[in-house]
Amino acid sequence: MLHDIIFLILGLALLVAGANYVTDGAVAVAKRFHVSNLIIGLTVVALGSTLPDMVVCIESAFENKPAMAVGEVIGSNIFDLLLVVGVMAMVRPWNVSRVMRSQDLPILFIASAALWVAGDTVLFDGAAHNVINRSSGVMLIVVFIF
Repeated sequence: MLHDIIFLILGLALLVAGANYVTDGAVAVAKRFHVSNLIIGLTVVALGSTLPDMVVCIESAFENKPAMAVGEVIGSNIFDLLLVVGVMAMVRPWNVSRVMRSQDLPILFIASAALWVAGDTVLFDGAAHNVINRSSGVMLIVVFIF
């Protein structure tokens, strides 16, 4: 038990040190190419929140556990959308812009519907069990590009 706690603390320390190293390097490269601080900040935050998800997905693919990858991605999105936005709204309410109502929210619903259609092949294709296959993957990528 103590052994596990020590490894957890060591792992967290290495994670923080590595994140600092990657962040400092990314900022230095971006500044060299005269990228604005806003873009640097948004990109670093986006990469920082996406890299752990990507590591879990890659590892689950190598271990032949695709359900873990799909569950991780969906769970992460649910967490980001509901808890993070909910806490932000509790701390400081903000106005929903016209762009958010006319573009962002419809895209969110389309993406959710596409994942539902891709993942529920029993209902939509009459398959024996639910599977996300290559054609579903192509459909999801097309929706992403759209």
